[in-house]
Amino acid sequence: MQYGGSVLNRNFLIISSSKLIKKEIHLDLLRKLEASPELTQRKLSQEMGVSLGKINYCMKKLIEKGWIKLSNFSHNPNKVGYIYLLTPKGIEQKSRLTTSFLKTKIEEFEVLRDEISKLKLDAEEIAINKQKDLIIRGKLLKQTEPLFHNKHN
Repeated sequence: MQYGGSVLNRNFLIISSSKLIKKEIHLDLLRKLEASPELTQRKLSQEMGVSLGKINYCMKKLIEKGWIKLSNFSHNPNKVGYIYLLTPKGIEQKSRLTTSFLKTKIEEFEVLRDEISKLKLDAEEIAINKQKDLIIRGKLLKQTEPLFHNKHN
């Protein structure tokens, strides 16, 4: 997943926000951890295409905020592993972030749909004007043909 979401406003300006990117990463982390709490930070880093240091930083922040908790578990008595569990607060926050992103994506979709409609109209107008131009050139060429024939005869 690529991070760096943007919000398109009605004037089609792109407004990037590091806060928005951070929220995207937090939401993706919460989703992945809810589905697979045993994921390591290294695996999360690889799956998300984000540096291990950034994942570590974000995980610490999510723990500080009380959205996830770290629990020990052991599949093998010789190894200690960790799982990341979403807390009730984390589940609630995941729901809020999801709703917020859904709203943002719907707004972006509507703006893009309007822009696509305008571009289609522009393309049709260009095609029509090109056809008109070709017709006019063809008529002019036919009108000038007798002049060229008379000069060369």
